[in-house]
Amino acid sequence: MMEELAMVFGSRIVASEDVYPSTLEYRMYQIQTIDDHREAIAVIYDGEREVQREYGKDYHQAIERAKAWIDEQDEMPEEFDLHVEPAIV
Repeated sequence: MMEELAMVFGSRIVASEDVYPSTLEYRMYQIQTIDDHREAIAVIYDGEREVQREYGKDYHQAIERAKAWIDEQDEMPEEFDLHVEPAIV
């Protein structure tokens, strides 16, 4: 992929962090990325309220951790999930 980016940007290699948007939406949450020069931070908002911060060595890792956190919040316990077959006792 980096080779493709280098071709597009005239043989100048662009760090993958430059490709990611600063704000994106994932499942009803908004994720905003911040760089503090040591690590990338993905700040997760539920509407106007900040609900979580996830950290990573780069934007890709921080965004993936933020998405994983959001997925954990949306998981449904098996006893309420209608798609899981009930255990036969």
